[in-house]
Amino acid sequence: MLLFLSSRLRMVDDSLYILKKMKDQNLNVSTQSYNSVLYHFRETDKMWDVYKEIKDKNEHTYSTVVDGLCRQQKLEDAVLFLRTSEWKDIGPSVVSFNSIMSGYCKLGFVDMAKSFFCTVLKCGLVPSVYSHNILINGLCLVGSIAEALELASDMNKHGVEPDSVTYNILAKGFHLLGMISGAWEVIRDMLDKGLSPDVITYTILLCGQCQLGNIDMGLVLLKDMLSRGFELNSIIPCSVMLSGLCKTGRIDEALSLFNQMKADGLSPDLVAYSIVIHGLCKLGKFDMALWLYDEMCDKRILPNSRTHGALLLGLCQKGMLLEARSLLDSLISSGETLDIVLYNIVIDGYAKSGCIEEALELFKVVIETGITPSVATFNSLIYGYCKTQNIAEARKILDVIKLYGLAPSVVSYTTLMDAYANCGNTKSIDELRREMKAEGIPPTNVTYSVIFKGLCRGWKHENCNHVLRERIFEKCKQGLRDMESEGIPPDQITYNTIIQYLCRVKHLSGAFVFLEIMKSRNLDASSATYNILIDSLCVYGYIRKADSFIYSLQEQNVSLSKFAYTTLIKAHCVKGDPEMAVKLFHQLLHRGFNVSIRDYSAVINRLCRRHLVNESKFFFCLMLSQGISPDLDICEVMIKSDELLSWTIKWGLLPD
Repeated sequence: MLLFLSSRLRMVDDSLYILKKMKDQNLNVSTQSYNSVLYHFRETDKMWDVYKEIKDKNEHTYSTVVDGLCRQQKLEDAVLFLRTSEWKDIGPSVVSFNSIMSGYCKLGFVDMAKSFFCTVLKCGLVPSVYSHNILINGLCLVGSIAEALELASDMNKHGVEPDSVTYNILAKGFHLLGMISGAWEVIRDMLDKGLSPDVITYTILLCGQCQLGNIDMGLVLLKDMLSRGFELNSIIPCSVMLSGLCKTGRIDEALSLFNQMKADGLSPDLVAYSIVIHGLCKLGKFDMALWLYDEMCDKRILPNSRTHGALLLGLCQKGMLLEARSLLDSLISSGETLDIVLYNIVIDGYAKSGCIEEALELFKVVIETGITPSVATFNSLIYGYCKTQNIAEARKILDVIKLYGLAPSVVSYTTLMDAYANCGNTKSIDELRREMKAEGIPPTNVTYSVIFKGLCRGWKHENCNHVLRERIFEKCKQGLRDMESEGIPPDQITYNTIIQYLCRVKHLSGAFVFLEIMKSRNLDASSATYNILIDSLCVYGYIRKADSFIYSLQEQNVSLSKFAYTTLIKAHCVKGDPEMAVKLFHQLLHRGFNVSIRDYSAVINRLCRRHLVNESKFFFCLMLSQGISPDLDICEVMIKSDELLSWTIKWGLLPD
């Protein structure tokens, strides 16, 4: 008993000492006792000391040694041991081959595992279900799902049938490839064979549904799991569901599940707490997040960097910088080892709020503490300087980064470029672009969007003549060619940036050319793209073209935003075309948009200024029919018209 306990507790020296004492006292140590000690020491070099002491070795002894060598990733030694003469009388067992196959599969050498599977058959041994499952799992891990399915279907040829583990492995294989429908098919086969799903089955399916964003289906699976008698005794499926719910903003349901876990006796772990705390912080529910944080600390579940990071990030995003700094300071004073990530979160919070002095003060703390800053640290400082219009200091940070043995990233350069673009400094943008090329830093879509912004802002819009507009247009086209030559496909943001700034310099025909180029690249224009174009047509007085454009989009079943309609409605009111304004307003209502008092006010105000009395009355009555009461602005603009004054009094709308 003492020998068994010491070996189980991995007390190597004590176990060997007890063995020696037993031998000294001529006590018989059975092979079973030796094998027990050997089993518990199989992952250590002391295994050989025990092995040498065993005189009457049996199959279990040899299998344990092979398993130990495989667990130590000494697969070649395991194979050599398998071939030793000591096996002659007994012969290798399926158990030993299973250990070797498992070892090779874990390292990704599935072909080697397959060769040993064939050796099992050549030796006249019968592969077990476990043997098949090892190889099927290995094939799934390397993405060979078709071969895994074939092996599973051939199991009956070797006298064995797939079990629930087999089907779970296959379902997980499909899940790893993102083929959730395949996982469902496997589970259906499993149920058809009369096998019952277990917690692992449900966990795989839950992961798949949450990965696809099908949270409701995940909840159905969880409910089905509970209805089959499974209890919430595994943290994994619950954590998967918590993550899915929090990512989609369904925090109340996440909290309900979290509380149900505790009510069912399943104690949430660090991962579960961190998921919910992160979800609460994202929605700005810091009181509840901090309450859970305190609860987890009371339960001696030590928060990790991710938990602290979620709290700090949430506080900073909400603008609660004092609270974020207070939390960080409390972590520092507690003596806990903090990484640069937590400091970066608060430094970035200061920078984004324009508090560059506070960001620099915290950066000084980082240096004094002996923590090495990261590129992200410096990128935040660059952003902070740019935010406060101190671009010269931001530019110096690039050199400071190099002093710390780091290399500026594409974010470093793009942030600086954006600051120069905002003030139309194309020369400095070109200098930074050349520096990026020299440093071997490839640009991104965002970089090019910034370059295009700088290009268009580099010209005074009011001074842009036809020649300058064409020059900007050609430079934008060249920029797109440069992107494609560098293997960077332009995205929606890139095209929207170009279209927006071409509209600003009144090159509307060029903007529509880029819209067509965008479509030819199989990129769908967003509502933002159409808003830019419709607004520009209206601003520059091309109302009829805007009408035609909207009509053509409607013919193509393109979904337009409310902004597109209200922009054109207001333009028609200004131009004195109330009939078209009424027609478009009816379309707005028919398409189910939420029309507010501001929308009615904008139309009535413009109609009153044009002295269009009947039309003003029409929109006023339409507003009342929709259950919307007039505000003071509408009343005041209507009583300024003599013709509408008496009508306003009649309705009892004369302000005090």
